[in-house]
Amino acid sequence: MQSIEDVRGKLPPEVEQRLDKAVETFKQNHKDPTNVLLHVVGYWAIARGLRRFLGRKRFRALVFIGVGIAVLLAGHNIEGTEAFTVVKSLANGSK
Repeated sequence: MQSIEDVRGKLPPEVEQRLDKAVETFKQNHKDPTNVLLHVVGYWAIARGLRRFLGRKRFRALVFIGVGIAVLLAGHNIEGTEAFTVVKSLANGSK
């Protein structure tokens, strides 16, 4: 995977602006080490749930995905930041 600096100048300016804003928003909302650790655990649980879903173990998949999302939200609750602000910043563009 390339870094943002590697693709700079190769993307339309509005896409670069959205990516810059998303990276900055991510950095602002993920300063607490506990939040970062909970994100690692949460993303692991979600990935495991998706893998289970493909293996047709639907109930276990939903449990893993639900726990993963709950852990992600708990991390933001500990940090005191709103979840999904990175996604919202991408949707809003450079406004």
